[in-house]
Amino acid sequence: MFKNSTISRRLTYGFSAVIIIMLVIALLAIFRLNNIGTSVEYLTTNSYIVDTCVNDIKDGVNIYARSMRNLIIYVLAQDNQRDFDQIKNARAEVAEAYEKLDPLVNREDKEELDIYNNLLRIRQEYLNSQNTFLAYLNNDERDKAENHLKYEMRDIQNQYFEYIDKYSDIIRKEMARAGGETTDLITQTTFIIIAALALAVILAIILALWITKSIVNPVNQCVDAADKIADGDVNVAFKITYNDETARLMNAMGNMSKNIQAMVDDAKNLVASAKSGRLKDRADANRHNGAYRDIVGGVNEALDAIVDPINEAMEVMGKLANKDMTARVRGDYKGDLDLFKRDINLAAVNLEDSLVHVDMAVEQISSASTQISSGSQILAEATGEQASALEEISSSMEEINSLTNNNTDNSKIGLNLADKAVESVDEGGVAMNKMSEAMSFILKSSQETGKIIKTIDEIAFQTNLLALNAAVEAAHAGEAGKGFAVVAEEVKNLALRSAEAAKNTNDLIEESTKNAELGARIVEQVNQSFTEIRENFGKVKNIVNEIAASSQEQSQGVQQVNTAVQEMNKVTQQNAANAEESASAAEELNSQAAELNNMVAQFNLNRRNAKAKITHKAQPQISDRREKKQIAKKSEKSYEVNPEQLLPLDDISEDDFDDFI
Repeated sequence: MFKNSTISRRLTYGFSAVIIIMLVIALLAIFRLNNIGTSVEYLTTNSYIVDTCVNDIKDGVNIYARSMRNLIIYVLAQDNQRDFDQIKNARAEVAEAYEKLDPLVNREDKEELDIYNNLLRIRQEYLNSQNTFLAYLNNDERDKAENHLKYEMRDIQNQYFEYIDKYSDIIRKEMARAGGETTDLITQTTFIIIAALALAVILAIILALWITKSIVNPVNQCVDAADKIADGDVNVAFKITYNDETARLMNAMGNMSKNIQAMVDDAKNLVASAKSGRLKDRADANRHNGAYRDIVGGVNEALDAIVDPINEAMEVMGKLANKDMTARVRGDYKGDLDLFKRDINLAAVNLEDSLVHVDMAVEQISSASTQISSGSQILAEATGEQASALEEISSSMEEINSLTNNNTDNSKIGLNLADKAVESVDEGGVAMNKMSEAMSFILKSSQETGKIIKTIDEIAFQTNLLALNAAVEAAHAGEAGKGFAVVAEEVKNLALRSAEAAKNTNDLIEESTKNAELGARIVEQVNQSFTEIRENFGKVKNIVNEIAASSQEQSQGVQQVNTAVQEMNKVTQQNAANAEESASAAEELNSQAAELNNMVAQFNLNRRNAKAKITHKAQPQISDRREKKQIAKKSEKSYEVNPEQLLPLDDISEDDFDDFI
């Protein structure tokens, strides 16, 4: 029953049960309070009034007794009248008290009823006896009234008070009993209310725990499932024990998990299809609802946006494979797909440009082969003329060989003279080094001597100071110090002469030092000049060695040239034969170029614009290559050597060689 109820119903049941218990407690409290009210009302409206009436009766009887006693004691009329009035008033009050008391008498209580009836009887007897007493007083029979009061009314009055007290005791007992019952009723009511409240609290706690558990457990399952889904685990299961809102929530989360799993399955299928090359496969968006359908549809649209350019690119590549070089990707794409489009188009353009280059190159090859054929014929005719020129070159090379041998002999003589000059320069350099060392030693000695003279000058200065101090002391001594003053004066003069001599000596030594330094610098310059001379003669020796080596190499080269001329004669004859073969090969090359041209013609090219562009670019390149070949030929034919570039003799005069003769 409760498992099929909703959360709102369970909460309604729980709060209704608590409310019912609270109503029961309230009704029970009201019932018990009514009982307590009845008891209190009995005490306040019955027992209390009865007790008050009894007290009023007793007070009236006391007034009777005092007033009648006063009537006997006092004889003045005014005093008696006041007592008569009190008796009269007391009678009226007592009568009124009996009127109030009579309906409140518990006539079901036999004891109370007997006492009440005896009280009424004694009252009547007391009133009759009182009337007799008042009659005696009215008849001025005071003695009879006094005797009647002392002897006859005394017993009746005592009995009256006795029955009043008995009835008062019964009323007090009744009040005590009613008060005890009220106290017991209050205690029972308090215990019952506390027990009912405790039961209500326990029941409320049980209901709260049960309702909380029935709500929290499914919610915790939903939270755990949400955590798993947030972590990417969509395989969630729920244990549904109630048919309420939490059950609908768990069912909804289960459906959400299934929908997400379906999306994941679709994504896996799309990835597998893409890996297998099935780019046309798409996920079925209609099997999803709401945003899931939008997501799957968006994935399909994204695949379409990616696959469409790939399909167009494949179509273009198919056309290119079928030799249609004009095919291009024309679609309007964005981002990386636009880069993909541009790269494919750029590849097609480059391939087309390459084929156009090949076409142009075929035409150039065909033209070049024709030129080679004509050139080969011209080469064969020029070969005969080259043979006669080689004979003249051979005779000229023999004369050059004899001159080269003479240069070799002269270079050997110059090499010997250069070796002797280098030895003489080395000896002069050694002597100048020794002189430089001697000048350095002299300079060092002069510096040491200057230090000694400076020390002597300092000693003279100190001696002069001592002489001055001695003269001062002698002046202080007076006559006894005159002889010492003379000695101090002589010492002072001697110190001054020593200082002057040291100064003159120091000046001479400084001048000698300067001369020694000048001599050292001159020696250094001379030594440097010898070093430069030695280096120059070393250069001359190297130049002469190079001349000798060059002359030797020239001699060998001339011999090699003679041999080469003879070989060239043979080669010239062979070139004539090769020229004829080149002509035939050029014709063959021309036929192959025509065949290659036919192959390129099978491709559909934008020939007009591309060919014009390539022709414009190719002609300068061909002319550049021709100019480079002509410059190379000129450089090979007009290679000249300046002897002064090998032997820089501008800085060497004839006088430099006179010392070695």
